[in-house]
Parts: sequence; structure tokens; C-alpha cells
Amino acid sequence: MVLGIATILFTITFVYTYSYPQEGYQRVPSQSCSGLGCLGEGQVVDKEYTLKKEDQAIKVTEVSCGSMKREEMTAQFGQFVAYYFDRSFGKGFVCAEVVDEPAITYADDEFKGIDSRDLRIEYIGYQYYQEPTEKSVLFNAHGDIRITVNGGVLFDGDDIYNTSTKYTFPEGESFIEIWYENKLHVADFGFFLWEPDFESTLDEVAQIVNSTTHPIYYAGVYQPATDSTVELNLPDTAQPYILMLASNERSIWKLTGNTSAVSHVVITTHSSYGNRVENIDQSKVLYLDERGSNELGYFYDSKPSCNEANDQHDGYCQDFEALEVYYQLANNFSSRPIYFTGDYNPRVLEVPGELITSELLFKRLVEAKENASIYDPGSEQCHNNGRDTICPREAGQ
Repeated sequence: MVLGIATILFTITFVYTYSYPQEGYQRVPSQSCSGLGCLGEGQVVDKEYTLKKEDQAIKVTEVSCGSMKREEMTAQFGQFVAYYFDRSFGKGFVCAEVVDEPAITYADDEFKGIDSRDLRIEYIGYQYYQEPTEKSVLFNAHGDIRITVNGGVLFDGDDIYNTSTKYTFPEGESFIEIWYENKLHVADFGFFLWEPDFESTLDEVAQIVNSTTHPIYYAGVYQPATDSTVELNLPDTAQPYILMLASNERSIWKLTGNTSAVSHVVITTHSSYGNRVENIDQSKVLYLDERGSNELGYFYDSKPSCNEANDQHDGYCQDFEALEVYYQLANNFSSRPIYFTGDYNPRVLEVPGELITSELLFKRLVEAKENASIYDPGSEQCHNNGRDTICPREAGQ
């Protein structure tokens, strides 16, 4: 077995000479307790399991997350069995389920009562390819992560944001195991196998968008409320428009209504991979790469929040990226109407929302400062956010 691994954004080639695991493969948890797999006080959280393989599927019998009873589950090749653990003292394995993607996002104890800081997941699954196939392997994690393919370590590390690499899967079956232990109050993990070179640069996206004069309908969220999904209700209009979707955490954008007027969908990527849009011709979808996404920025609220001055600070405005992002949109995508809808963690958003301008956004900033008693008339023309100075200039300048 030869495994060549290099730094991120680099092709990995894996060659193996045996099928792994064999029929009836059984993994028994390690009795040591250091790093991944530990509950503390010597408790081991690794799951013992035995796999049955049948017609490009695996079968396991475990406590189901749906019924909370032991039952047989079947994961087709391409799917994964997810084992969920609670690392808090005296607990351990909670339940298992079959998932299409190894991915989860939630806060606090919103999933099966497991405090996100104590969450541990193990995923197992098979991929099958008729010939050696290169894939973009995308993953992100708010914690420790280990990924193995056919027994060889593909990645072992922690606190990974928007990490991508290329991996050539061999002909036939490949067995994947993933271990993830969350650290933060928000659990955010994803592992995705996408086609190589699926992303576009900002220049490439701008060239396509600027070949039209269509308005931009911009939807922004921090994270979806549930199941990583945001429903977008589209307007019943015949006027073509560009739909731009932005979020901090992984989001699945589910379009409802009339999609025929959507000429292109631009999806930006910030701290999490795996964003996608449903119910639209995928040839219309452009995935902006991380560099371009960071240059544009994102926002989910067009009204700023400002704090009054106290002993610790002179007064400041937070969560106000709208004006900066507006200028970036106007500068990169020529002058065109921009409409906005968004929220922190919505379930549903209505498109197009409100028409925004630099004058409107700057006026709201001044009003927020006045309400917080930190407005300085001398700064009426410009505002410094600690990084950049922004002014109420005309779009596109």
C-alpha cells in the first residue's frame, strides 16, 4: 500500500492491493484514552460494530435515531452510517442513522439533547468507482477530525475551515471512516466529495454576471435555523435576475416558486464548505472560491447595531458589513439594482426583499450611531470600522 499525501490543494494518489474491510469486518474500540475517542476518566467512546455487505450496500444493527430502538439499517454505497456519541461523563453512544452526507450543524443541545461541546460522531461508508476517479475532497470542522480511506490516513488535525484537496479514488470499492469531536457551542462539520475544479474565481464570476444587466437579488444568513436548510420563496416575475446566496455556516438553499427568471445563482463560501442550492438547473450555479468570497464579504442584516461608549471602549458599531459588501458588489458587478433579504438564522426568506443603496445604508449607520449617542458630525462623510474607511459614495466608484 502506498499513500502519498502533501499539503492542502494538492493531488493525493492512493494505491492499494487488497479490499478493506473484508466481509464481516469488525472494529473493536481501543482501550487507551488519549485524544479522539475519549470520554474522560478512562471511558472509551469508540463504537464496536460489525459490517455486513450486500449488493453495494452495508447493513448494521444499532439503536436508530428515529425509533430509538435497535433495528437494521442499510446504507447504499455513497451513503454513510453516522454514530452519535455524548462525551459528557457517564454517557456514550446515543444512536445511529443513515445519511447521504457526513455533515451536521447545530448549536447547544438542539440535536438529540447532546450538548454540542460534548458531541462526537463516527461515520462509515463505501464509495464505488468503475475506474480511478479524481474528486475534490472538501471538509471543515469546529474540532478534531480524522479521515481514513481504505485504512490509510487522509487527514488528521483540528479546527479546519474550508479545507480542500484532491484525491484519486482507485477502481472498485473504497471504505471511508471519519471521526469528529466538536469543541465549540456550535457544532459545524462537513465532508463532501465533489467534482474537481468546481469553483470559480471572482474575475470569472464577474465576467459572466457583467455579460448581463440583470439586477442582483442578494440573500444572506449567518446559519440556517434547522437542518442546514433555508427556504427561499422566489417572486413570480418574468424579469431575469442574478440570485446571490451568502452564509457563514453551511447552508442548503431550497428554492420555491418561479425559478425560470433566475439567470444565474452565485454561491459564496465563508467558514464552511458544502453550500448548495436545490430545485434549479445546476448549470446555472456558480460557486465562488474562498478568496473571492472573502473579498466580497457577506452580510445578513441591513440595519447596524451600535453600542454606547463606556470605560472599556469609545462606542462602536457591530454586525454591520452591509455597506462594505454593497460597495464590493457594485464595484465588481457594475452598477445595477441590488435587492436584499436576510436574517441571522431563518427558516424561510422572501425574495427579492428591499432595494438597497449606499445612501440608504449609510443613513441607517448614522441613525444607529445617533441612537447610541456616539454620532460625530465630523464623521458624517465616512465611517471607520477598524479595518477600512467607508463613505457614502456612489455605487461603482
